[in-house]
Amino acid sequence: MKRNQIEFTPYEFHLIDNQKRWQKALELIQLESKIGIDIEADNRGEIPEICLIQISIRGFDFILDPLAGFHFYELGEILENKNFLKIFHGSDYDLRLLWNQYNWKVNNIFDTMWAGKILGEKQVGLVTALDKFLNVTHDKKYQCSNWRKRPLSHKQLEYASRDSHYLIPLEERLEELLLEKNLLEEAKEYFEELALEAVLMSDNDYFSKIVSFQELPEHNYLVFKNLHKLREEIAQSKSVFPTQVISNKSLFQLALELPTDENQLDRIKDIKKTLKYL
Repeated sequence: MKRNQIEFTPYEFHLIDNQKRWQKALELIQLESKIGIDIEADNRGEIPEICLIQISIRGFDFILDPLAGFHFYELGEILENKNFLKIFHGSDYDLRLLWNQYNWKVNNIFDTMWAGKILGEKQVGLVTALDKFLNVTHDKKYQCSNWRKRPLSHKQLEYASRDSHYLIPLEERLEELLLEKNLLEEAKEYFEELALEAVLMSDNDYFSKIVSFQELPEHNYLVFKNLHKLREEIAQSKSVFPTQVISNKSLFQLALELPTDENQLDRIKDIKKTLKYL
């Protein structure tokens, strides 16, 4: 299959609904170093279910249909592989879905929504981001479709493909801006926290799991739990992601060391950044 390297053109999407088509798509995906990912799910039941997985690479948009009954375990291997950059817009929910439904932990992500927040943008929806950074118009008319219903219309599938289609150029533009403002390393730390948080928050024994990871004594565990709650409240009030207030690692360190004076507090990584939110 000949590769088409032209960007910002109305590519025809490719519906992947059987093993043969998936294997052909996989050959192209595995040639890439970065992929755009989006998910459409059915949220009407008690437990959400993934109904479409959109995968974009340079020149091709694939719409994988998990309800079609074929195996696509290789996608999990790609998502977990740190050599592939996975680009999402607002990854929190999608990452939790992938973990809950397939037990896939996604490594090496770039979240274009949170990149916008880190850059100080107030409006960080995909439509706004595409318009501002790429001068692209994206219609969200079919956002609330019943994604479980089959067959999906051509318009619905076209809409779904657009959600991932521009993620690679959007990531590249935002990375440039983050680099210009010396915020890229900070952003990468947040993205790493996002991926970890998605797995931890998906489990009912979230705090027990934290304790087992960090081997916190019981008293320190209770301190951590209260600090974690406080971080969530601060993040919500400031409209930032919780790990922007303080990272999990620093939160663990704070709960473990329980500093009692300014010198001890200064040993906590990035604590001065945290104090500006108080």
